[in-house]
Amino acid sequence: MKILIASGIFPPDIGGPAVYVKKLADELKKKNIEISVITYSDSQKDYSDNFPLVRIIRGRSLLIRYFFYFRNLFKIAKDAHIIYAQDLFSSGLPSALVKKFLKKKLIIRLGGDFLWEKAVEKGWSEKPLSRYYEKTKNFKERLFFWLGRQVLKTADLVIFSTSWQKEIYFKNYKIKKEKAKIIENPFPQDKPFSKAANNQKIIFAGRLIKLKNIDYLIKSFKLILVKNPDLRLEIIGQGPQKKYLEKITRENNLEKNVIFRDKLSFQKLTQEISKCFLVILPSLSEVSPNLALECIKLKKPILLTKETGFYERFKNNLIFIDPFNQKDLTDKINYLLDGENYKKYQERISLISADYSWPEVVESHINIFNNLIKKKVLMIGTDRTWFGVDYSGDVIERHEEYARRLKPWLKGLKIIVFSKKGFKKKKFKNNLTAYPTNSLLKIFYVFDAYRIGRKHLDSGLIIVQDPFITGLAGWFLKKKLKIPLLIHFHGDFWENKYWLEERWFNFLLLFLSKFLTKRADGIRAVSSGIRQKLIAAGIDKNKIRVIPTPVDLEIFENYDREKVRDLREKHQNKKTIINVGRRAEITKDYENLFKTISLVYEKYKNLAFLQIGADFYLPEKIKADESLILTSTPKIKQSELTNYYHASDVYVSSSKHESFGKVLIEAMAAGLPVVATATTGSKEIVIDGKNGFLTPIGDSRGLTEKALYLLNHPEKARQMGEAGRKMVKVRFNRQKNIGKIVNFWRDLVE
Repeated sequence: MKILIASGIFPPDIGGPAVYVKKLADELKKKNIEISVITYSDSQKDYSDNFPLVRIIRGRSLLIRYFFYFRNLFKIAKDAHIIYAQDLFSSGLPSALVKKFLKKKLIIRLGGDFLWEKAVEKGWSEKPLSRYYEKTKNFKERLFFWLGRQVLKTADLVIFSTSWQKEIYFKNYKIKKEKAKIIENPFPQDKPFSKAANNQKIIFAGRLIKLKNIDYLIKSFKLILVKNPDLRLEIIGQGPQKKYLEKITRENNLEKNVIFRDKLSFQKLTQEISKCFLVILPSLSEVSPNLALECIKLKKPILLTKETGFYERFKNNLIFIDPFNQKDLTDKINYLLDGENYKKYQERISLISADYSWPEVVESHINIFNNLIKKKVLMIGTDRTWFGVDYSGDVIERHEEYARRLKPWLKGLKIIVFSKKGFKKKKFKNNLTAYPTNSLLKIFYVFDAYRIGRKHLDSGLIIVQDPFITGLAGWFLKKKLKIPLLIHFHGDFWENKYWLEERWFNFLLLFLSKFLTKRADGIRAVSSGIRQKLIAAGIDKNKIRVIPTPVDLEIFENYDREKVRDLREKHQNKKTIINVGRRAEITKDYENLFKTISLVYEKYKNLAFLQIGADFYLPEKIKADESLILTSTPKIKQSELTNYYHASDVYVSSSKHESFGKVLIEAMAAGLPVVATATTGSKEIVIDGKNGFLTPIGDSRGLTEKALYLLNHPEKARQMGEAGRKMVKVRFNRQKNIGKIVNFWRDLVE
């Protein structure tokens, strides 16, 4: 994972945001996350040893500074998964523009409120943050507000440090609730200093700006000195208000009691806090001040503005002050000057758990990053089982299991199905959704699939169920979304004269498949025979993985004994040959199959024949007298199909080409010996003479001979059936193959 942190401030600059970004970057780096940082800076001389750091010099006009920041951010962001901006404008605005161009994920972290802070500093408002957005705004405020809303709209997530600020933004910036996350600021983990409190010194630390309300503090402090002339107020920090505050100090003759000190490093400031009597933070508003967390960690009494995101969290432990009421501040300082009250306050502070630290902050960030860059898997297929029209075995259950396995690291599985009009989107378990193309005509399938798919910008992989028309739609989406394309080879199309002879336009499909396959990022072949054909045609072998279609063997190992008995009785307890397949007469070579049944019947009269899936009227297809029992059904559910397998004695397949042979595995799982033509797929499943027999394609006499052998040698048939059952349990484990498929998807996404 690659994260680009865009910040407005970074060490050696002093301040909470600078410390936060540096610490976060260091900790994420330790977690093997690739980090780079871009920041504004007064100098290019200092560098980070731990990660790439780009500094944009501040000593330029605002527009030039923003331009250079944007340009450098654009370059670095090309390799990043996420841009993590640390404020709304100085880093957030350039980051939002970069996101528009590069389509990167963008997170905005808000530790303050730029617009309110600017309004206070410019004299446009004196209201606290909680009431600022209620007032009428001038043109510049409205402009900044509009820009801020655009940045927040562009962001994928917004991270707040308190629910207080989050609610303000929900109300005024109309942020969608699902886009908002809270990661609280951590407590410092430095060991507290053990020096005794100096009962003469009160500290303020922070930037010397209007919103810190320091003039209110100085004027209130003068009232305290009337009864406590030995107290000293140390104002630590720098900022544009320093001269004004020094002037107020002189005008009130407070030079001896109010001391101004330059900003201190975090460590030195911690030492000063540990030694002082009291810390005061009287700001007009504070979202989540790190200074307060430092005091809590040190168990140092603090008077904190009640206009803060910490009020609800710590209202039972901390003492809060009204930043607009001098009497409130002076009363509470006087209260703490009493030793007993001071001690009680320390005890209240010590009850606050200060265990929340950087490990938790980092873990929260990693979880958010992982969830944000989770991708969908987008699949394109033709199976209308999703909408209850056709039935294709366990296709729904299998894909629900794929989706379940995807959950930890992907958003879900979305399937676009070529369909005519009249269907609705359908949701299934585990964030699995099927989208019909609802095309007016078949020629619009590709266009309609592309139209649906291009809306799924957060997809990380496109899977197509064939290298033809679904493959073409997938290739267009690959180009549009710039994501990997995985082609599934479920059929035996290449170097296959039988397939080419089936339809006049198959040679065009063959050309299309070779064009698309060369441009795919991954290819899943259901048999090693298909893989060898692809490699022989020049396809990179490293792109190909052989993973058979997962078969739920347990379904076919079990059966309903009563229903099997009924089926046997229906067939008058005759020996039964079974075949399962759709009505694809050329591919399945049913003519040869029916001829085989006729030939078998000539020599074996105690015979019944079952064909499941094609729903033929068999008396018109097979030459035999009425004592040959013939049955053919439409597609049936697997829970019923297993009973037909167990009510049969031999499975016969006459296909001209099969890339795999799922029904052969089902039959073997049910303990049936198999006689099959030597297609690419069947040669991977049937071990000739061990768990069945292989015969040449189109050889009805060969099929007849082997079927008769099994009918006449029931013990040998039983042994072959048992060998097949054991073999498929080892080689075609459903859970293992599902895992391989999902891992292949994951590898391509990553």
